[in-house]
Amino acid sequence: MPNCQVPVIGSAPDGRTASARRLAACCALAAALALPALSSAAPAPAAPVQDDTFWITIGADVFARARAKLAPLPGWSNGVVLERLDEHDGVVLTRIPAGAIDALSHLVHEEFHSCGGFVKHESLAEAEDAMARLRSPQPQFLALPFSIDQPALVGNLATQVSEANLLATITSLSTGFPNRYHAHHAVHQSANWIRDQWIALAAGRPDVTVEMFSHGGITPQPSVILTIPGSSLPNEYVILGGHQDSTRSNGSCSSNSSCIAPGADDDASGIAVLTEAIRVALANGFQPQRTVQFMAYAAEEVGLLGSNDIAADYDAANVNVVAVLQQDMTAYHGSAQDIYLYTNQTDPELNAFFADLIEAYQPGVGWANSACSYACSDHASWTSHGYRASFAFEAAFGQHNQQIHTGSDTVATIGNSAAHAAKFARLAVAFMVEAAVDSTEAGTLRFSSADYSATENGGIASLTVSRADGSFGAATVHCRTVAGGTATAGADYSATDATLSWAAGQGGDRTCSVPILNDTFDEPDETVLVELQDASGAPVGTPGAATLTILDNDIGGFLQFASATSQHTESAGTVTLTVTRVGGGASGVTVDYAVTGGTATGGGIDFTLAAGTLTFGTAETGRTFEVTLTDDLLPEPDETIQIQLSSATGGATLGTIQQHTLTILASDADLGIFADGFESGDTSEWSTTGG
Repeated sequence: MPNCQVPVIGSAPDGRTASARRLAACCALAAALALPALSSAAPAPAAPVQDDTFWITIGADVFARARAKLAPLPGWSNGVVLERLDEHDGVVLTRIPAGAIDALSHLVHEEFHSCGGFVKHESLAEAEDAMARLRSPQPQFLALPFSIDQPALVGNLATQVSEANLLATITSLSTGFPNRYHAHHAVHQSANWIRDQWIALAAGRPDVTVEMFSHGGITPQPSVILTIPGSSLPNEYVILGGHQDSTRSNGSCSSNSSCIAPGADDDASGIAVLTEAIRVALANGFQPQRTVQFMAYAAEEVGLLGSNDIAADYDAANVNVVAVLQQDMTAYHGSAQDIYLYTNQTDPELNAFFADLIEAYQPGVGWANSACSYACSDHASWTSHGYRASFAFEAAFGQHNQQIHTGSDTVATIGNSAAHAAKFARLAVAFMVEAAVDSTEAGTLRFSSADYSATENGGIASLTVSRADGSFGAATVHCRTVAGGTATAGADYSATDATLSWAAGQGGDRTCSVPILNDTFDEPDETVLVELQDASGAPVGTPGAATLTILDNDIGGFLQFASATSQHTESAGTVTLTVTRVGGGASGVTVDYAVTGGTATGGGIDFTLAAGTLTFGTAETGRTFEVTLTDDLLPEPDETIQIQLSSATGGATLGTIQQHTLTILASDADLGIFADGFESGDTSEWSTTGG
């Protein structure tokens, strides 16, 4: 029995999760095996279970051939008996032992030259649901919810499709791994490679996600899903898919670890188309209204396992998928026309839309209709679950690359060229845009914030301007610095007038850069006013103006004397005093000094010092001034000068040693001179002793 532990999205309509719904169906499998088989005519008895059994729906022509050819399969005592449990409109419901799946795939590939060819279901109930949908009237879809109305955006993106990139992806997938068979022991390597490529393309887009979709016991190979969320219609999904697995008909890749199945055309070319569409979209800031998902499906070659599992989960969770495009084999030009739209298990109205897309955007590319066998690719999974799907293929059926499912499906078989695949990539881009973008709203242009800040030594201040709520048409706006702030143009910043542009269909962010000029002054933080002006193609929204605050990085520091006291004899002549700066380096810092007290007399009698100002330049940590002492030859006591610092500027403040006391030591006692009134200049009372 299949392993029923499969991650799902959301809940089924009856309130159970899709996992629970699936688990219930799987757990009923043993009982279901004993139930009478269904038929549009009379029920047929169920055969005894020979091995783990899969329920499949298969084309009647393939069923008839498989029934005959698989009967004598070695290893089964009674052979493989395929029962016609139900049939309608060329599709048969049957069951097949797990061990015969590879043989059935080989038959489909070799004799019917088709991929897929059958759908493997997780339970009898799911298989019966598929048959019931075949009998039900086709769903009456509303008119397509989109039209061709984005020529500027499609034209801009489609012209950027690169054949070189396409060929590089095809080459990497077809040569980097011996095969991509869904059950190969190294199955995760190629899936991881696709995931990593898509993650790299999504760098810088935090809204975009890349996830592995595990299929539990259905297949060990995970699918890879990249999601670009929609802006205004996020619950409507547009899906572009292709299968990542490869296989080889004449040698079972499941049992042969060295199996060579390059799968360049089938379907590395489809994955390359998806990857290039992703690159073009994200490189141009594509912002869809509807959610867009790119899917690299697992295990298409053995019954559409990955796509059917995902479509079943989406169906159970009532996910609103509005359109699906399958890209399976795009690189081989084998028919007269270029692109073939397959009409079976696809939606006629959506097919007509694709024809219109080709004629509108690639008028030189020919297209035609064709048809393949039942479930020939992953589009059938979506159709069987009631979703609109289309399948664009490289050639008319039977004229496609005949080297698929062999070791020769290499880039050499497609002429070492991706020219044909490029037509499909441009179609995928056109579909992505036209299906996911409906609005004729241009959106608004606005700052992401009304306030920004930058340090003055930062060099450049970056302000983010966003285009939101629409992307119809191209848009431009000028980002200008204007008068009104406290900062000065030319001294604190360079005036800016930058033109920011968005192409048609582009949303997202642009950067307005304002150069900041560094100075060395300790000053208050200053502001620059910036406005969005002269918008074209879209109006200016709110906020349309922003304030940029320039944060000062200069510090005046603390100013103080190097010491609180000093002593000098009066014969010392000139004395130098030092004022130091601690914790700062700004320029334009000043401090005043002046004599404010003491016992010594200035004016040249005991000393000479006028009040003054010291100025500190950038990174200066000390400044000095001089005091001239007078040697008066008179005996006298020691005297003092008190000098005070004041009025620090330029962001500096006074430190703890704001006053310096200079002591003048007496040096005249040995002269023996004593005189009253000496310092007053009265010589009449002079007398001398000694000496």
